[in-house]
Amino acid sequence: MLDPAWERATSSAVVESRLKEEGVIVDDLTKKEELGRVDIAYRTNAGKHIIVELKRAGRKMKLLELQGQGQLYVDKLQKILKAQDIENPDIEVVFVIGKQIDEESSNPDRLKSSMMAISPGSRVKHYDGLIKGAQEAYSEYLKKSKELDKLDNIVDRI
Repeated sequence: MLDPAWERATSSAVVESRLKEEGVIVDDLTKKEELGRVDIAYRTNAGKHIIVELKRAGRKMKLLELQGQGQLYVDKLQKILKAQDIENPDIEVVFVIGKQIDEESSNPDRLKSSMMAISPGSRVKHYDGLIKGAQEAYSEYLKKSKELDKLDNIVDRI
């Protein structure tokens, strides 16, 4: 359901274990509930370190809350990567939310600059948009699959 680029990204068990030690990734369900998180994932893709946080779809998020969390995640990940001799890593934080943040409609420039303050490329995505994108991608896949089936039938008849 997530962005296809995230699905192709790879995970790093070493970095994930360090993020767990730092309290960024939490496996314990009661701890997750206490922290108000659904899930956080860490992936790397083409040298980029991506932290994806899924927020509860019904929860109304505040921009400053996301900014504070994102900066905390980036700071902790930079510390972990520095210990692995990775200097100046390219880190993105993606927040997946359900309800729109007030600034998305009232002050989109503030939202953009707040995400940039976390780390360049950081952004807010919405469940609805991701679902729509997944449906469109799947629809395109089905269309291509039908075209290939027609070709297979033609080749089989020959």
